[in-house]
Amino acid sequence: GGGGGRGRGRGGGQPERMEVYVAHDAQRLEVKQLNVADLMGETVFLCAATCIGLVQWSNFSLLSRIELDVDPSWGVYQGCNFGTCEREAWILPSTPVDPALKAVGRLSLSSMSPEQHADPDASQCGATGALGQWFNLPAAGHCRGNSTVGTDGCTWRAVRVVKTVDVFKCVQSKLWLLRCEVWYLRAKGQETQPPPTHLAQRIEHAFQSDEPWKGGCPPVHGISLAPS
Repeated sequence: GGGGGRGRGRGGGQPERMEVYVAHDAQRLEVKQLNVADLMGETVFLCAATCIGLVQWSNFSLLSRIELDVDPSWGVYQGCNFGTCEREAWILPSTPVDPALKAVGRLSLSSMSPEQHADPDASQCGATGALGQWFNLPAAGHCRGNSTVGTDGCTWRAVRVVKTVDVFKCVQSKLWLLRCEVWYLRAKGQETQPPPTHLAQRIEHAFQSDEPWKGGCPPVHGISLAPS
């Protein structure tokens, strides 16, 4: 996938429809130059970022599940938040960012230790790690207008917002945060660790139902994707 960590993502892969999660704060969701994740990957991000004080949670008060069409010719993963991309040294070796990259970046997480991700081929194109997957959506690969995913450098398109929930009301209870801290302190620096399945289940249940008595969460209305 993506040329041994350097793929510029000219396209050509068979498009895939996938659902991913993204934490954000805006009513209009702009996913260009942003990181998204599968369920376990987002769980790990929310937990780890909380424990190390990586983010101000006022900037991530909402959590959305969105549908994407992507070209799975994966490229090198870049840490992108608030429209700015940089290598995330807390999880990856520090290397330069290439703004010309078009391929959707992928990182398969097997550990919270940066040393475990030193092989770009394994983390970029290997099997899904126990701690899920992170993706970044480069502006250069964004499909505009009627462009077809997988052609002419067009590598991804946001399709729709499936559901949005309030992070504080639906996910980060005191019990969730306590369990998160326990898991993170045990996991930090270990080569292998069990995934925080119990934390991911809370997020999964919030999106499966709108009824709190079923473990679900009512949706936040009015969230839309920014125009392509």
